[in-house]
Order: sequence, then structure tokens, then C-alpha cells
Amino acid sequence: MTLAFWSDLVKRQQLTAWICFACAAVVLAGFSFIWSSTSPEHARTLAFGQTLADTLAMQGLEYVRGPDTFHLSLLTKRVAELDGVQGAGFYGMDGQSLVESGDMATAADAWREFSMPLAIGPDRVAIARVRLAEEAFSPPMSLRQWIATLSLLLLTPFLAMLLAELNVIRLHRKTLPIIEVEEGPEPEQKPRCLVVGNFHNQFSFSGDVRRTIHERILPKAQEVATLYHGTARTFSAGGLLLEFEGIDDASFQAVCAARLLADVLDLSEPDAEYRFSLHRVMVSPKREVRAELLADAALFATLAPEESLIASHDFMTALEHPERFDVEAVDHPMLDDINTISGPAYCIRAFNGTQAALLERQVDTMLGYSHSTDIASTR
Repeated sequence: MTLAFWSDLVKRQQLTAWICFACAAVVLAGFSFIWSSTSPEHARTLAFGQTLADTLAMQGLEYVRGPDTFHLSLLTKRVAELDGVQGAGFYGMDGQSLVESGDMATAADAWREFSMPLAIGPDRVAIARVRLAEEAFSPPMSLRQWIATLSLLLLTPFLAMLLAELNVIRLHRKTLPIIEVEEGPEPEQKPRCLVVGNFHNQFSFSGDVRRTIHERILPKAQEVATLYHGTARTFSAGGLLLEFEGIDDASFQAVCAARLLADVLDLSEPDAEYRFSLHRVMVSPKREVRAELLADAALFATLAPEESLIASHDFMTALEHPERFDVEAVDHPMLDDINTISGPAYCIRAFNGTQAALLERQVDTMLGYSHSTDIASTR
């Protein structure tokens, strides 16, 4: 049979050909969805890896400050010996290895590696990292996937019959005028200013104490956000997020809110050390900020010097009249490892002019009595 024979056959049976193509497309799309969707087993794998990294960070915090490489080696060795773990290690601010156990040198897929930052000093950060073994956590071929595949194959002939019947109905129906309805444009993205708070010394407390601190701090953050026409909520690992959009001089409002919240927490929660970073992103209205950006922003906040705020380049570019603050550039080797934040970083140390006095009065109002002297002495 020549190519011309098949060409003539398709021309004579165009409807049949289109039904065949449609069924083939459905089968291919179904196979792709069934065999590429994330299984519950893979979700449990991700949770297991992150839990290991969090536990390694908590147990190694005391030894990293030394650093006590002997005990760190014992910790990483015990983790690396667990079933399904390829390796574990601790790393400094510059990415250099403090200790490693197992295989941490071989390139690995991103989903198999889990990290947790540790605050070991005012300006020092280390990272605990765990890597899972690929062969132990490869997605299995589940019975549900095989059943779904078989069902798809069995239903495909019925789909072909349905398409043929719909075509018959179409041919016997009177053609009606088609009115085209224009789809509305995609929602326009608008600038949104973010204040991201990182619980810098959270691993100094037990889990119950951390949860209690979170419950006390969130109402204060919401009160501060409301005062400056924003909103506040928490996100993973005890982080705080204040958002400001659709208001005049949103960048300035974000700086004031961050400084006010930092001062209130310094006085009302002296044992809990929070550090804050400032960002400006483009987001569609009513859409949440991506979790990846929030995680990077929390890590970025750990680079803020004590009694200071750290701001991204995009935020400082949008900030009007930066002379209202004491600002200086920040250079840190970890900035190159934060993918979602580009450009140089800046440190906002203090306010100039009348805004400083206004913030002190706001702190007094929120706490119910005068702390102005304490605030001034800490700056």
C-alpha cells in the first residue's frame, strides 16, 4: 500500500480521521497525566526529607557555634546511615563544608536535597543539608495508575462513538449564528511591598514555646499592619508577612511598619529575635506571593545586622526620598545563592527627622506605657 492510497483514504473519511486523532490525543494526554502526577508517596518523601533537615539543624545548632566538628561528624554520620539517605552535612556562610558524611559531592536532583539555615551569631548563618538516595525514593508504579491506564484504554472506543454521534446531531441541526464573546484581559500585575520577618533564634526554644511565641506575636503584627493600611499573616517556619499595596508611598509605609514591629517585639518579646527584610514584587490582585519567594525572603532577612532592616534593590529603587533614613549598602557572600532576589542589598539603620519621634510614640501606645528611653538606648 502506497502513501497515495492512505492519502486518498483520509480525504474520503475526514470525519473518521479527525475522530481517530482526537482519541489519540485523549489517550496521550491521559497517559501523561496519570504517569506524571505527584503521588502521595512522593509527598511523604518531601515531608520526610525536610523533617530530617530540620532535626539535623536543631541537634547541631550548639555544635556549629564552636564549631565542634567531632560531634557534628557524629550527627551527620548517624543521619547518613539511615535507610534512604545518601548524605548529610553542615556548611558555612560562604557555602564551604564544615563536615560531610555520605555522598554530598555527586550532582543530585533538587527534590532530593533539603536545607535548613541556622542562626549561630548576630551576623553568622550556617546551613544543615540532607540528601536522599534516588533509588530509595523513586516514584513506584502504583496499582491505581495501572487501573487508571486500563480504564482509559477501555473508554476510548466509547469516546469515538460519542464523537461520531455528536457529528450526526450537528449535521441535522439548523445552523445558528455564532456570537463571539471576547475574553477579558489577564489581571494586570501591580506592585506590592512586603515586610518579611524571620524568627532568627527559633531553635533556641522548644516546639511548644515557639508556638506560644507565634500566637502572641501575630496579633501585634496585625495591629501594626492595620495602622499602616496593610495586612499581616504568618507563613511556614514561624515567618511573618506584612503586605502593602494600593496605597500612596507603600514603600515608606512598609519601612515604618517594619521598624515599629521590630521595636515592639524587642520590648515585648526580648528573648525572641526577629529580623526583617523589605521587598517589592509584581503580583496580580488577590493573588498570594509565591512560597519560593517567601522562603528566600526569610533567608534574606537573616542577613540583616542587629537593630537594622535589610532591603532588596527593587525595594530601594521604589522608595521615595531615601534621605529620610540612614542607608548603607550590604555585601554578603550568601546573596549570590538567593535566586529570587537580584541586585545589591541595603541596610536601613535609623530614621531621620520627626518620623523617629512618631515611631516612639506609637510604640508607647501599643505597649501601654513609655519605652522611648529603652528604644533610643538600643539604637
